[in-house]
Amino acid sequence: MENSKKSGIAKLKKLGLTDEEINAMLGIEEIPPEEELARAEEQSELQTKAWKQDFLIEQLKHYNLDHKTNYKLEEWVVGIQDETIAVHFDWKELAGIRPYPLNDATSPEFKAAAAKEKIRADILKKEYEEKKKEHEEKRKEFDEWKALQEKKEA
Repeated sequence: MENSKKSGIAKLKKLGLTDEEINAMLGIEEIPPEEELARAEEQSELQTKAWKQDFLIEQLKHYNLDHKTNYKLEEWVVGIQDETIAVHFDWKELAGIRPYPLNDATSPEFKAAAAKEKIRADILKKEYEEKKKEHEEKRKEFDEWKALQEKKEA
């Protein structure tokens, strides 16, 4: 079983799901031992941290080139944190200080996105109902035509 799946199982267990519930959701016959789940979760967290570090290093290279500076990583991060250096990404989210707003159902961004999605879904539903009605009318016309053809043949 992949580490990502094991990490997900560990997170589901932390949310209070039972082995039976996890089995039902994921179709897994046997849940790996707790130690294995813990190792997988730790590995997942390390991979996330590594990705964030790689992202910061890459952004620093671009920043230094674009602004003709020669910051080292530590001083650049301090400048970002005390807001003497402006960056285009949400460093607080990246650092885990602020959650991604679309993952927080109480955030205005989440509510706005949900409202926008509801409008889109309502439009699609209306279009579907119109197409369905149109199809039913055409089907009725066809059935009537077919009945007439059968009468003519009989």
